[in-house]
Amino acid sequence: MADDRLPDQETIQLMLRLPDIFRENIRLDFGKGQYVRFGSVMEWWQRQDFDAVDPCLQFLAGLSEQFPKYQRFFRQRARGHSKTSDLALDRTYLLAASRKPLDGYAVAEDKDQAKLIFQQMIKIGAANPWLKGYLTYGNNVVKNIHTGAKMTVLSRDKNSSWGITPDFVDCDEFSHWSQEDYWNS
Repeated sequence: MADDRLPDQETIQLMLRLPDIFRENIRLDFGKGQYVRFGSVMEWWQRQDFDAVDPCLQFLAGLSEQFPKYQRFFRQRARGHSKTSDLALDRTYLLAASRKPLDGYAVAEDKDQAKLIFQQMIKIGAANPWLKGYLTYGNNVVKNIHTGAKMTVLSRDKNSSWGITPDFVDCDEFSHWSQEDYWNS
């Protein structure tokens, strides 16, 4: 019996070119082996947020030469409104679709908060086995096995932010950061 979580190669290639097609077709595990296409449960406000970010993702991934009008994004949502999961979807797309090496970071106040994006990316990978052909999940790092594009998880309490030259940084829950040092670096 075929695994319905495995799209055909043509669909995969389309998903890796177009972030909206990726999100429409990516499957999420709703528990007990029940997989749902994200496009069938996505809210209108999520679509608006994703549409705003997509040109930047495609530029970063090397899929577009059009310099994006907006390069910094602030997503503010109430608890339980998919901030971390949506960020994990964006990063999964970016890393899987990237045609060039990228060096990115997900940073939060502490290690537990910082790992939430990473853990969501692992769940997305588990629900979509075809991603194993593109991404590996290591010690707080998600990496594209073909291009070396990667995202490393760091906590604000680590002093290693000075000297890094990232292509992207996700600052999770930065309004809760207890010190400005990391933000300043």
